[in-house]
Amino acid sequence: MGADDQAMGNGGSAQSAPFGAMPAPAWLRAVMGLTRRLPRNAIGRRAASLARSLGSRAFGGAVDVDVLGARMRLHTRGNACEKRLLFTPHFFDPEDLKFLEPEIGPGFVFIDVGANVGAYALFVAARAGADATVIAIEPHPVARARLAFNVASSGHRSTRILPIALSDRCGTTRLQVLASNIGNTAIGAEGRANYQDGGIEVATETLLGLAERHELDRIDAIKMDIEGHEDVVLSAFFSSAPVSLWPRLLIFENNRGLWSRDLLAEIVAKGYTVLKSGPGNAVVRLAR
Repeated sequence: MGADDQAMGNGGSAQSAPFGAMPAPAWLRAVMGLTRRLPRNAIGRRAASLARSLGSRAFGGAVDVDVLGARMRLHTRGNACEKRLLFTPHFFDPEDLKFLEPEIGPGFVFIDVGANVGAYALFVAARAGADATVIAIEPHPVARARLAFNVASSGHRSTRILPIALSDRCGTTRLQVLASNIGNTAIGAEGRANYQDGGIEVATETLLGLAERHELDRIDAIKMDIEGHEDVVLSAFFSSAPVSLWPRLLIFENNRGLWSRDLLAEIVAKGYTVLKSGPGNAVVRLAR
């Protein structure tokens, strides 16, 4: 991973201290202890949302924690993903991770598209062993710096971190950024509410091109969360990639309201079985 991936944005000073230098204060640990015991039901979700909001307002810093089998430095503000992992990790895509975990084994090949601070990439790396191939794609510089810190702190230095965005062609694009949530960045979001800044320019690559560049002969699983661009990336991939590269398990954010096509139906037509269709992510498995 390059210097660009390791020291960016407000990650600069926060990421310079080693893991363990930023423990949660006692009162915050108590709040976290309560929120981590909330039931995964409607009442629990409402209580969790309120607690995360209050906790982030009262403490505007970073905290070092062990979560999902990884060591992570999580910030209480500006990234919904980090708040969920800090206060309610048992609420973090539990069904999706339950589908993913049994698939993981030695030599596992996993691509995390829209990796954010690394929850999925680290979850896989912690379970797959040193000979796994984990590629984490994150174009936002601040999120990517936090991702790199978490990967290094967890000892998964072979995980590859790429500062690009995936699309249907190579080149550059404008990535729109939601200032209140750095995990919510999107291509082609100029007309959407809340995306009001000029965005950042990033390099783009196709999923097939990435697989070929990294000399992958198979992909065991992909997780993709790219705010409505999933149909563009996956349709291009399935129309051109050999069947040998089709992932056995595919987890992708179900953004059907933003897609120009029925992506889930297209994927099912390729021979995938739907394990989960939403809300949140869709999960499909290839019948081979």
